[in-house]
Amino acid sequence: MQYFQRSTWTSTPRPVSKLAALNGSEVEGIAIHYTGSSRPLGSGTSLAVTARHLEAERRFHAGAPPEGRGWGDIAYQAAIDVEGRVFDCRGIGYRSDANGNATANREYGAVTWLLGVGDRPTSALVNAFRQWRQDHWLPRYPRATKVVGHRDLYATDCPGDPAYALILSGALTKGVDVPLTNAEIDAIATRTRDKILAVTYGNQPDGQPFTLAMLWGEVRVNAIKAATGIDIDALASAIISRLPPGQGGQLDAQALAVAVADELAIRLRS
Repeated sequence: MQYFQRSTWTSTPRPVSKLAALNGSEVEGIAIHYTGSSRPLGSGTSLAVTARHLEAERRFHAGAPPEGRGWGDIAYQAAIDVEGRVFDCRGIGYRSDANGNATANREYGAVTWLLGVGDRPTSALVNAFRQWRQDHWLPRYPRATKVVGHRDLYATDCPGDPAYALILSGALTKGVDVPLTNAEIDAIATRTRDKILAVTYGNQPDGQPFTLAMLWGEVRVNAIKAATGIDIDALASAIISRLPPGQGGQLDAQALAVAVADELAIRLRS
């Protein structure tokens, strides 16, 4: 992927005072657009031609109505041409004006593919989009994983049938790693641990699953058994049986066995 800063295609600075920030808590994904040109743009292009096209698009979007859209700047966060060049446009930190309405602009970014009607996306373009999404978009908006067509958000033919078929196929998101939050990683680790314990040790007599704390307690009890020859479990049960009526039921034999084992370990070390 070749990535080009905004200054590659325009001398006009980004008009940040006219742009709204894209809120990461609201954004859900990216909408794919195309130029809407009534004729194919072809399977190849030069950097100079792409730069001229983007500047013309910026002038149209930023121009005052009725000749322009009155949007203040080019509407897309980024643009990609058929050679796989990616261009910073409005910037991923700013809300698009391209998706059709205020809600869609809050919830989706906008990337334009420089294709005309009848053009098919090249492998260079598709690979560049996937790489840009992974390297630039997802690190900033890790929850905004959806990729949709402009037509999914607004009544339009955009981004054309060939590009839309790619979106529906899932080809634009295959092989891309979506970052996980620490909470999600912890949840996965906990579920994995519990499944391993359940498969290895089954459940307790009361049907409850073992926990790591219980397993570690059993390890300590068995270690003291091996070191001293004392049957810790039997000792704990004997202690409970000698308690006054009604008090034994308040103690957990396994927990008591662990406590006895820990006390014996302290005495052995001393």
